Amino acid sequence: MAIIFGGKKRNGQRGHTRPRPLTISLDQPGWLYTSDLLGIFRVSHSTFDKGVKSGRFPPPDGRDGRRPIWKTETIKAFLDSPRVQKKPQRFRGDSAPETEAEREAELEMVNERIASLCARRDFLMRCDRPNAMQEAA
Repeated sequence: MAIIFGGKKRNGQRGHTRPRPLTISLDQPGWLYTSDLLGIFRVSHSTFDKGVKSGRFPPPDGRDGRRPIWKTETIKAFLDSPRVQKKPQRFRGDSAPETEAEREAELEMVNERIASLCARRDFLMRCDRPNAMQEAA
């Protein structure tokens, strides 16, 4: 399938690299392309490019023509570095509860919020349809 953009014929390309599954172990020496890293980091092409420019992802170790390439050792070291270790996300910057009592208090607070939202939903449903309560009775 040939696609013509601006007078140039491009065979099947859509403009961005698509992620592909990793076919080589990171323990073996070798080279990785952008498509390999998109599959590892699970980000889009645009996010990956911005991350390389900002320093969030490692810079390429070389180029294969116009395509950037990374050594498997570089990516393995990057993944093993402590700054990559992901922490579970918390809302509003809260820290995770450390004791059982804190966990119980947080769970109770969440349950109260859910009950409050359910009560509000029921109230709004009655206000939107005032005759529905009479019909049900």
